[in-house]
Amino acid sequence: MHVELQAGEGVHIPPCHPHWVQNGSEVSVSLGILWFSDVTARRRHLYRVNGWMERLGLRPTAPGSNALSDGIKSFPLLVKRRVRRMVRG
Repeated sequence: MHVELQAGEGVHIPPCHPHWVQNGSEVSVSLGILWFSDVTARRRHLYRVNGWMERLGLRPTAPGSNALSDGIKSFPLLVKRRVRRMVRG
């Protein structure tokens, strides 16, 4: 989706959603606030697994389009993250 902003306007881009910012002729400021939660970690995992699958020539479903597929794909990385948390205390 193309969004053209004027002075004083902004746009929210959900966590982990790919985007491209193209500046016009005026000076602009871009502010990114990173928020790490279980939800954003799961989405990151899904993008990572989808990338691996695409390199193998597969066509994975997009994150959020199939809950069962998302769960299966994100499970191993979710377990890894939780084990890492337990070890760190």
